[in-house]
Amino acid sequence: MAFFNAEVAKCAPQLIGKRIAHIVLKAGTSPKSQPFLVFDDGTYYEFFGGPIYGASAVDQGSIENVRRYLTPPQEIVVDV
Repeated sequence: MAFFNAEVAKCAPQLIGKRIAHIVLKAGTSPKSQPFLVFDDGTYYEFFGGPIYGASAVDQGSIENVRRYLTPPQEIVVDV
């Protein structure tokens, strides 16, 4: 079963080139976790579900580093 739903894949191209101006992290009971990326053009994108995990720091690297950073059975499902 894929972790990402069809909406994430459909929206991914809309996120390219946007600049994140703010991040809001919400928590509750439904959904349990909800990060919002707020862009400087007056739009935002939300993730929801729970729990949502993330790394504790920003890593150095390029898109090629990210593409190579796979541990089987991981696969790239959207790359825009």
